[in-house]
Parts: sequence; C-alpha cells; structure tokens
Amino acid sequence: MKTHTGSFLLGLSLALAYILGCATSRVVTPAPADAQTMATPPPPGTHAWAYHCVEADNLETLTRHTDELGRQGWEMVTATPRSNFHGVWCFKRPM
Repeated sequence: MKTHTGSFLLGLSLALAYILGCATSRVVTPAPADAQTMATPPPPGTHAWAYHCVEADNLETLTRHTDELGRQGWEMVTATPRSNFHGVWCFKRPM
C-alpha cells in the first residue's frame, strides 16, 4: 500500500508542475524573421519567446534546419527523437 501512495504522490506532483508550467507560460507561433516586431515590450522582468519546431528524418535534414535556425538566432530547447536522427526538434528565441 505504501508503494501506491508514493506513486500517487509522485504522479500528482508531476501533474501539478505541468499544469503550473502551462498556466505561466506563453506559446507564440513565429512569423517570418523579417516580419517579427513587437508592438509593446513584455513587462519588466519577463521574457516573451517565439517557438519553432521542425521534424527531421535524417542527419542531413536536421543539420540543414539547425544551421539555418542558428543563423536566425534560434536556440534548441527540446528534442523528441524517435530513432537515430528522426524526431521533432524545438527551438526558441526572444521576440
């Protein structure tokens, strides 16, 4: 019984952390690099981020995407590889 309680509390903690993270973050669909402007700056002490995800199925495609995004100021924040270099790669940059 003690094992089930520990598992439940762990699951509950992870769920709460996920919900809080979703509630306090903001996802913005990026516009083309030349069209990105901000009408009003974010409040002091906060950051507004643009996010962009790409799917790659081989090393050549992944390298081409990451090189181009790096030149545009994007920073990789997460990757969900499925096998070898196939997967989804997500990037962010300040707005």
